[in-house]
Amino acid sequence: MGFEEKDSELLKIYRFKTVARRRKLSEYLVQQLPSRDAYPQIATQTIIEKSFFHVLNFLRELGMDDGDTIEELTGVYIDVAEKYGISAREMSKQLLRRLLVQRSEEKRYYGDQRRKKERTRELILNVALGMFAEKGYHATTMDAIAKKAKLGKGTVYRYFKNKEKVFSSLVESHFARLEDKINAVYDERDDVLTTIAKYLRVYFQFFDSNKEFYKILVQEQQEFGAGVKDLYFSQILRRVPGLKRKIYEATRKGLLKDVDFLTVFYGVMGFVDGVMKKWLSRDCSYSLLDDLPTVLETIFYGFVQDKCAVGPIFDKSHIVDFSLPMKEC
Repeated sequence: MGFEEKDSELLKIYRFKTVARRRKLSEYLVQQLPSRDAYPQIATQTIIEKSFFHVLNFLRELGMDDGDTIEELTGVYIDVAEKYGISAREMSKQLLRRLLVQRSEEKRYYGDQRRKKERTRELILNVALGMFAEKGYHATTMDAIAKKAKLGKGTVYRYFKNKEKVFSSLVESHFARLEDKINAVYDERDDVLTTIAKYLRVYFQFFDSNKEFYKILVQEQQEFGAGVKDLYFSQILRRVPGLKRKIYEATRKGLLKDVDFLTVFYGVMGFVDGVMKKWLSRDCSYSLLDDLPTVLETIFYGFVQDKCAVGPIFDKSHIVDFSLPMKEC
């Protein structure tokens, strides 16, 4: 029987139950082999290997290449090999070697394919980011993105079904990177003020390095209204591990005023957003980190309950003079 006729035969075989299936598989293999004396043993072994991997690939296409099925197939083929004078040990060794080589090649192939897809997806997002920042969301088309990326239009649509998906993926991927950076600096031993200072430094550093991303966030706030801004703040809120608990503990100890967490969060982020818009209006001509000391000072002195914990002298209504020495407590 030629190899091109095998698949229909295999379909019939795998409808049988275990005992009958093993017998049918053995008969199926024997039909492909020459008489014991017609070929050298090494040629017979090669035919057995070739048949084994044909059946294995067939099973894989059907989603049936589980451990038990492979074990059954291997057992049948080793039994037949022994009848042709090939030792079980030698046949097992050859099948295992070929199987390991095949799996290694598949792993390398699929790894290369995955990396290629990741690079293509990243290319589309980077091109879209630049075009959104330069032309605006509405003025940018999927055709223009494909042309700038030097990709076929169909390729772009295979990765993103529409422009909205490109935009939402841009937002999600950038905030995922920001989350990684925030998680990297989080330290359970830090007090709440140190944690906030670290988070804001990471936040400013991130947007300092991703000016185009912040620019499109601001542009789309203007074009789409509150929806994008709410998404913007909700994404940030998701990425502050442990901060709410630290604020609660600091409030309980009397370091911070007893105020609603979300009120403080949205107030602080609104202030920070304003500072960043000033930076953007000046064409990002300086580093955002230049504003960090002033931002921290304003935020901390605005809601710290224990004035002695931060140093400068306060009166009942305002900060008197930051240049004066720390108040003795």
